Amino acid sequence: MKNHRKTSVVIGFALALLLPFAIHAAGDQAANGNLVPKALVFIQTLAKGNFNAAEADLTHQMKQTAPPTKFGKLWQKMISRFGTFQGTGNTKTVVKNGLTTVIVEADFKKQALGFALTFDSAQKITLFRLVSPP
Repeated sequence: MKNHRKTSVVIGFALALLLPFAIHAAGDQAANGNLVPKALVFIQTLAKGNFNAAEADLTHQMKQTAPPTKFGKLWQKMISRFGTFQGTGNTKTVVKNGLTTVIVEADFKKQALGFALTFDSAQKITLFRLVSPP
């Protein structure tokens, strides 16, 4: 009976120590899960040609680096090279160094591309780049 009580105390103590980490990790997963729809909406906004609206999801530094006119030119270059935008496909989420990157498959008529959107802690896009599709 004494060994059972000691085991229960040790397990209870271990759970008490680990529970805050489990809650924090679950919160991170929930926050990261919310970024996939945000990334998809951003790409759909670009596809509709509404580059000014897309700017609202960018960090201040990203707005300086890539204003709406630059996004417009980039999007037009992709369409001329890869054909019309057909929609989005698979996604993948990667968390590294406190930043969350959502990789989205973007299907164009001639080829599928990958867009990597890196979000900061305020859920603003701090980096947007082409990568291999997920």
